[in-house]
Amino acid sequence: MTGAPRLALRWVPSERDRLAEVDHVDGRRRPWRAGLVGALALAVGAVIVRALPGGGFVAVAVLAAGVAVATVAAWRFPIVRSRRAGGRAGPVEVTLGGEGAPAMTVFRGGLEQRLAPGAVERLVVDVDHVFLHLAEAQIVTIPCRALGAERGGLDRFVRTVDGFRRSRADLDDAPEPGRAAWSLRYDLRRVGVSGAGRHGGDLERLLLSALAVGIGVAGLGPWLLSASPRAAAQGLELLVVGGAALAGLTAAVLWERRRGPEGPVALAVGPDGGWMRSRAGSIRFGWDKVLGVEAAQRLVVLRFADRVLPVPEGAFAHEPEQQRFVGDVRGWWRAARRKPLSGRAVAEGPSADPFAPPASER
Repeated sequence: MTGAPRLALRWVPSERDRLAEVDHVDGRRRPWRAGLVGALALAVGAVIVRALPGGGFVAVAVLAAGVAVATVAAWRFPIVRSRRAGGRAGPVEVTLGGEGAPAMTVFRGGLEQRLAPGAVERLVVDVDHVFLHLAEAQIVTIPCRALGAERGGLDRFVRTVDGFRRSRADLDDAPEPGRAAWSLRYDLRRVGVSGAGRHGGDLERLLLSALAVGIGVAGLGPWLLSASPRAAAQGLELLVVGGAALAGLTAAVLWERRRGPEGPVALAVGPDGGWMRSRAGSIRFGWDKVLGVEAAQRLVVLRFADRVLPVPEGAFAHEPEQQRFVGDVRGWWRAARRKPLSGRAVAEGPSADPFAPPASER
C-alpha cells in the first residue's frame, strides 16, 4: 500500500443508508427492547388504573394506548437518534493507501480521522452495504454504490482493507501549531468516565427525566390528595414499580457503548481546532464541528454529532489550570460559531450547483 492513494470513496449518506446501519446494529435488540418497555408500561399503567376511581372501558382504552405508544417509541428510538445525528453529518469520505506507510482516513461530520491498523475490528458485507466496524463502537456504513460501477470494486475494497489490517505500520502523526496551544496526556482506563456518555445523549436524558417526573407525580399524587391508607399503599406500589422500570432503562442507556476514546489519550487544542490521538488513531476537528463544551467539577466534555471527547481532572495539574483550559476552549468555540462557513464546508453546502448530480453518482 505505497504510492498514490489506491482507493478514495465519497458519498452522501441517504435515509436508506442510515436505516441499514440501524438494522445492522440494533436489529436483534430492537424487539426485546420494545417488548420490555411495553411490559414495563403495562405494569405501571395497571397500577395507575387501579388507583383511579371507577375504571371500566375508558381506563382500559387509555392503558392500551399508553402501552402502544411506549412500545412504538422504544422501537423507533434508535431511528430517531440516527436521523438527528445523520442530519448533521454531511458527506463521508474514506481513503485507503497513500505515500509511505499504509494509511486509512475517514472524514465525516467534520472530523478527519486517521486510523491505526488495529482500529479496524471487522468488515461485514451485506447486499447493498458494507459495514466497517472500528474501535470505540464506531461503524462506517459504506453503500455499494460508492465502490464504483466497475466489476470487482467490492472485492478490491475488501482486499485493501484486509491488507491495511494486517499491516503493522506505526501511525506517525502530530498536531499542527494552530492546534497545540494546550497539550494534555491522560489515561481513560484509570478514571471513571462512563457518565460522559450522558452528555452526548440528549434524547436519552430527556426521556429518562420525563419518566422520572411522571412516575413521581403519579405515585405521590394519590398520597397527597388523600391521606387514606389505601391511597398511600397504591402510591407506594406505583413508586416501586415505576422506580424499577426507570432503573432498568437507565442501566440500559449507561450500558450502551459510546463513541469516544479509550485508554491512553493525547489531546492538543488551539485556536484552529483540536487534535486527539488514542489507540484507534488520530482525529482532527475544527471548533465549528463541536456542538458543546460542558464542564463539571471532575470532567470536561466536548460534544460532537455522534461522539464525545472527555477530559478528566487528572489531565490537569490543579483546578485553576482546568478552569483556564475551559475558558480558552469555550472562547475558541464561541469565536468559531460566529464565523461564516468557509473552505471545504462551503463547497459541500447549498451554494453548490443545484442541478449537479449527487456526489455518489459523479
